[in-house]
Amino acid sequence: MKVSVLMLVSGFPVLLLCAGTHSFGQTKAAAGDGVSPYFTVQPHPGDTLYYIGFRTMALSAPGLDHSIVDPSGSDANFKILPGSTPDDLKMTTSARIEGKFQVENAPYELRDHGDTECFQGKCYPEHSATAMVAKASVWGLPAGPLHRGMSWTTDISYAWEFGPPGKQTIRVISVDAEDGTVILTRDGEGDGPRDQAGSTSTVMKGGKPYTVSVKRGHTHWSGKAIIEHGLIVSDECLSDAEVELSSPEFGTVRGRERMFMAIMQHPEAFEY
Repeated sequence: MKVSVLMLVSGFPVLLLCAGTHSFGQTKAAAGDGVSPYFTVQPHPGDTLYYIGFRTMALSAPGLDHSIVDPSGSDANFKILPGSTPDDLKMTTSARIEGKFQVENAPYELRDHGDTECFQGKCYPEHSATAMVAKASVWGLPAGPLHRGMSWTTDISYAWEFGPPGKQTIRVISVDAEDGTVILTRDGEGDGPRDQAGSTSTVMKGGKPYTVSVKRGHTHWSGKAIIEHGLIVSDECLSDAEVELSSPEFGTVRGRERMFMAIMQHPEAFEY
């Protein structure tokens, strides 16, 4: 079972994140580069980041009782260690998923500009719905200076936490050059299962539980994020997938699988 200290990893409930009161600091852009100040982090060893958030998944279909699957909330402290670079953040973390998981001062690392996550000596592709850093594999890297109203299209080449491979449009809502902050929205779609999506689930009908097989079709997702010098300060995402639920006792119905998450800045450390 994969345990991710970042976002909403399949197979284990979420540990949601938001940037804390300390900052990685500003990034100097290359000559003529209007993108780097917003998408590149400059880690400061000794800084600590604080994060909090939640995730919920709900299945619905005609005739079903309301089914909420895997609601969870979590928080984490991250201390930046010497040797960190913009593409390889070395940290220790103390974190918990309320009522389910807790760890203190565990080694944690984000490599490849956030696309690889290493926790307690094991590394995985980082395919969560969001991350501590603004991953190019999610947000893309636009050409030229950022400005309000500009947009670009990115290809998500892998199944991720909230959806299948697909295309999404990124749009700039606002840019603050003084703070190095950009507000972006994402809107995408694709077909097929999300990352590590279970092929079965338990639903309720007339107060009775049923184990059903789950087939996923078209998924649409959208969200909005604030990025400051390469760090995700806050992020929210909602996905809505077509599903087919079936079992010999239950029959077959078509419904929806909705997933939503949010992360947000927290001003102080958590006690563990």
